[in-house]
Amino acid sequence: MSINETKSGTFLHFDRDGVRKNVDTHCLSSLNQFKRIIRSYLFFHIFFLGLLLLEIVAFFVFLTPLFQMTLVALSLAIILLTGFAYLMFLSYFQTKKPEQFLELRNYFMRLCKRELPKSLLSPEYHLLLANAAYRFASKLGKQDSLIQFKSKTLSLNNLMSKFVNLCHQRDIQRMKEVLLIVSINEHIHLIKDVPTDLEAHASLANTYVTLGHLYRNQEKDKFREAAKKAIQEFKIIDYYSPKDPWVHAQLASCYHDIDMFDEEIREYESILQLCPEDTHILFRLGTLYFQQGESAKGLQIYEKLQSMQCSRADELLEFYDANLKQEYRNSL
Repeated sequence: MSINETKSGTFLHFDRDGVRKNVDTHCLSSLNQFKRIIRSYLFFHIFFLGLLLLEIVAFFVFLTPLFQMTLVALSLAIILLTGFAYLMFLSYFQTKKPEQFLELRNYFMRLCKRELPKSLLSPEYHLLLANAAYRFASKLGKQDSLIQFKSKTLSLNNLMSKFVNLCHQRDIQRMKEVLLIVSINEHIHLIKDVPTDLEAHASLANTYVTLGHLYRNQEKDKFREAAKKAIQEFKIIDYYSPKDPWVHAQLASCYHDIDMFDEEIREYESILQLCPEDTHILFRLGTLYFQQGESAKGLQIYEKLQSMQCSRADELLEFYDANLKQEYRNSL
């Protein structure tokens, strides 16, 4: 039974638009809760760092000129105690923060589950929950500012907001990660119910790709693992629908992300067999040929683009020595 067949079954009367609106409401509520968590840590840092700064300034301004040993020792002890307290609380909060993110995720999923009728069949149930978690993660990634400062100077306000967002970018990524993992788990439950549904596999593959992008710059091993899982899902789709250019394009993108350029070339060659007049695919394939040292094939692509009077034919020749430049950089 496919998802489409399921949707036309016993719960045709189910108000999906209403559920989506409720999911958006829950996303907004949970997003505000996430912002409150971030604000609490921000105010914690501001309080202790401000207190430390005030104590240090007071030490140099008031106590050092008088140089009373008792007061100097007492002031140094207060500064050290404040610093020690800050580090202790910081360690505690850093341990507590992942638990708060998990609690927020569970809170959001409970809200979404309450909107679903008990008569809902399993495939639709898991699909809606997977989409809800993914939707929350998407909205979280679009937040321009976690903290809004009310300053008379707009440029200063924007600068402070961007600085706070930069400091908490890792927290945003962690929250998105736990949501995407929930979405993946719900997709897996969905596929167990409808194992040959291509829409389910495509949605799961897309979620793996999104998860991989979170790891791209910092956790290379997790990034490659997520990309490989996405590739496996796209290969399943390709098995059932071998003549779909979109599938080969997604596979090529995944192979490119993990530097498997020979496999990327094969996927573009497959697309070219299906869409022989696609100049964008021809240009991309020609570029890869030159970059991988297959200049003869690259020149063949160049001639084909010229015969099609494509404006990018001459641009392709700029990649003719791309492989030589790469070898030169590697030898340095």
